[in-house]
Amino acid sequence: AVPKGTFQNYAATFATFTKSRDGLIQYFETTTDDLKNHTLQHPIFGTIDARQFLLSIAAHGKRHTLQIE
Repeated sequence: AVPKGTFQNYAATFATFTKSRDGLIQYFETTTDDLKNHTLQHPIFGTIDARQFLLSIAAHGKRHTLQIE
């Protein structure tokens, strides 16, 4: 991956990440969508449902946080 220069500084990067994360958390906590019956092909995990996909997003962010720390 090559950085695209989308963010000019840490504050802009963090604000965008936080807004995206908060939106996903709100969706996950309030959705009435049937997440277990919506599937997709993940490049590593194969066929997963939408709930698993949302959880993988959280794990991905956690992994990067630990790398930064």
